[in-house]
This record gives sequence, structure tokens and C-alpha cells, in this order.
Amino acid sequence: MRLLGSDKALKDMSAEEIGQIKEGLAGATTMVDRIRDMGNEEMADKLEDGIGALQKALDANDMEAAQKAVDELKKVMPQGGRGRGGQGGRPGQGGQPGGQPGGEGGGRGGER
Repeated sequence: MRLLGSDKALKDMSAEEIGQIKEGLAGATTMVDRIRDMGNEEMADKLEDGIGALQKALDANDMEAAQKAVDELKKVMPQGGRGRGGQGGRPGQGGQPGGQPGGEGGGRGGER
């Protein structure tokens, strides 16, 4: 849900942007299902409730209620809805902060 990564208020969005949000909400059930499949039932339930509240508010053209729903969704998914950032590898395995891939350092042949 791209919307969660945006700082733009719903009231400042064009009708086209709101339409794109509505279209994106239709596909959000896939994301919720994946989160539930990973065993995070509580987060999936919160997302499902928030998405439902957002959909209802947008359908009623209630931008204030829609913005509140977006703000609540952002609390549930503080990374803006994507699995960005974090540790790229485990400490001691060549991992780097910021989501960079880990790996072992260089060397000569099979020597350790």
C-alpha cells in the first residue's frame, strides 16, 4: 500500500489519486493474507480493520475519517507498508545495516 509511505494528506489529493488508493485497497487482502500466513494474526486483524475503515470512509467521501484510518494503519505498519530497511545479515556474518546483503569477506581460495 503505497499510501502508507506518503506524507501527503488525503484532503490534498486529487480525485485521480483517491481513485488509485481505492484500487489499491482492493488488492490489500493479499497482503493481509500473507501477514496472517506468516503467523502474525494480530497485525493482520488490525490491518483488516483499518483497511475496512478506510474503504468505508472513502466510499462516503469522508476525508477526515479516511485520514484517521490512514494514520492508524501507519501505526500498525510503521515502515510504510513495506519490508524496507533493517539488518541485511546477521552480526558476524558480514551483514550491514540498512538492508544490505550480508556475506563473507574476501580471501584466498579455500583458506580460513
